[in-house]
Amino acid sequence: MNLIKSKPSTPRLSYPRMAAFFRVLNAMMRYVPSRSKYQADLIVFRKNLFPGAPEQVQFDGFTLRRAMAHDLHAIKAHPERFMPEVYRNRLEDGHAVYCAVQGDEVAAFLWVNFDVFSHLHGTKHEAVLGTLEKDEGCFYDSYTYRQYRGLGLAPILLNYAAACLANAGVATLIACVPPSNLSCVVLYQGQGFGAIDVLHLYQIGSLRQCLRGTRKELTTLNEWIGSCPA
Repeated sequence: MNLIKSKPSTPRLSYPRMAAFFRVLNAMMRYVPSRSKYQADLIVFRKNLFPGAPEQVQFDGFTLRRAMAHDLHAIKAHPERFMPEVYRNRLEDGHAVYCAVQGDEVAAFLWVNFDVFSHLHGTKHEAVLGTLEKDEGCFYDSYTYRQYRGLGLAPILLNYAAACLANAGVATLIACVPPSNLSCVVLYQGQGFGAIDVLHLYQIGSLRQCLRGTRKELTTLNEWIGSCPA
C-alpha cells in the first residue's frame, strides 16, 4: 500500500480527541464559507489473508455470493441507495460487490476495489487516499438494509468475501473507516483487522489535501478500539 501524500447500531462512544493541530484545522473548516467543503478523519485498517479458507455460501436462510446482474439492479433500485452514477462509476472502475441474498432480495452488500483505496468512492466527495499493490484489495461501503439489521450479516459477508479474495490470490485487505462510524470500527476490529494509520481529509471546492496523523493519535485510537464493545 502506497499512501498518496497530498447511524451506529452499537452503543455510541466518544472517540479519542485528535492531535491539537488537526483539532484546530477541523474547527477552522467549520468557518470556511463554501458549500462544497468536506472534512473527515479516517482510520486505515489492514488484514493479511491466507488461501484455503472455506467459503461459507449459506447462512441462516441467506445466500452469500458475488453480486449478479439482477443483484446489482436491486441495489441500484433500492430506496436506501446512492445516485445511479455512483454505482456506474464503481463498476466502470472494475470494482466488485459481494452480497447476502434472501430469495430475490439483497439484504446486505460489501464493495471491494483493487487499484486504489479511497473514501466515498464514486461520490462528489470521493478522495483517492493511496494506491494498492497487485495482491491487495480495499473493502468499502459495507451496508445492511434496515429490515435485515441485527442478524449478524455484516461479519458473515465480510468473512465470505475475504475468503473468496484470499483464494483468488489477494494477500492483504485495506479498509478506511471514520472513527465516528462505530459499527464499522467494531466490524473490522472484530474480524481481525488492525488499525495501521490515521488520515485527515480536507476538501474545499476542487482543492483536496490528505494528511497523515501522528503516532500518538494512532496509539490512542488503537487503545480506544480495543475498548469498544464487540
